Amino acid sequence: MRTKFLYFSILGVISLLFFAVGFDILSLPGFLAPVAGILTAGIPITIMGSPQQKMMDTAAVRGENLARSQGTSRTIWDTLAIETELTFKFFVSVGQRAFPFTNVPDNKEDDGESITIQRISFQLVTVVAGEITTIESIPENNAFFGGQFVILLNNNRVIKPYAVRKLDAKWNPYASFGGNDTVEGQQVIILDNFITIPPRVRYALELELPAGWTPPEGVTHISCMLDGAGAISRANSAY
Repeated sequence: MRTKFLYFSILGVISLLFFAVGFDILSLPGFLAPVAGILTAGIPITIMGSPQQKMMDTAAVRGENLARSQGTSRTIWDTLAIETELTFKFFVSVGQRAFPFTNVPDNKEDDGESITIQRISFQLVTVVAGEITTIESIPENNAFFGGQFVILLNNNRVIKPYAVRKLDAKWNPYASFGGNDTVEGQQVIILDNFITIPPRVRYALELELPAGWTPPEGVTHISCMLDGAGAISRANSAY
């Protein structure tokens, strides 16, 4: 018993030292991930755990239970027309649109369902006669990168103004993961702290572009895509 107490006391001291000096435990190499889990076990330090755990924790705080939900991967998107106003409210009134412009009927998750947003991206879309004809990435050095966005849950900001330029590989610290030095076109924002959308909570992403931005020739719409781990209701508990 004394040995076990000493063991966890040492781990606790190490964890608190990491916290005091601002060391990011999540920056440890992948093979040391179990060490990070041990070091923070039972210690009241707020760090980003797995997206699945964040969903479970969020549900527990809200008095909900996702234990009987099926773990899955989710991608949700919405597509809006470019007009004179350069503020785009994605997922608001999404019920007025249908596939392929969106893949969600409403901007809230059903009971027993949730999604943890890990990645965010935007695409430029060309629509002709009501049909999507092209989807493309943002051209290099485009003023689109000068924009900002926020994410709202029940009209409360859970991400304050965030720089769209993080999409650009030049300012994206994750663009060369895996030893890939060819980073052009990897226009995906990987969040440092994942955002969980709980059941029955309305969500939206508001994108604001600079006044000097004009769409490339032929581009008529902008699409926003969010993806990450998810939970869906399951009728068969064996899956």
